[in-house]
Amino acid sequence: MPADLDLLEEVYGFAKARAVERTQGKGMDLGARRVATSNLRMLQTYYAEAKHAGSNAARAAAIDVFRKAAMRDSGHRDYDPLWTLPG
Repeated sequence: MPADLDLLEEVYGFAKARAVERTQGKGMDLGARRVATSNLRMLQTYYAEAKHAGSNAARAAAIDVFRKAAMRDSGHRDYDPLWTLPG
């Protein structure tokens, strides 16, 4: 079954937005800011690889990473639990 491109875009958009919010947090020390920035870059890298490779395996791997990131913010008002249901 092919990986869902719409799901890829939706979950990435949510996970990226939360990661950006964390990088802009007030009162963060340098270490915490580096971790937040590193996490954001990791999401961006997975997204770019999934789009560039275009393979089902690359998209599915990226979706799994984005799902895990999204679950960390499951209390957010924009979170959709359907994103994190197994395919």
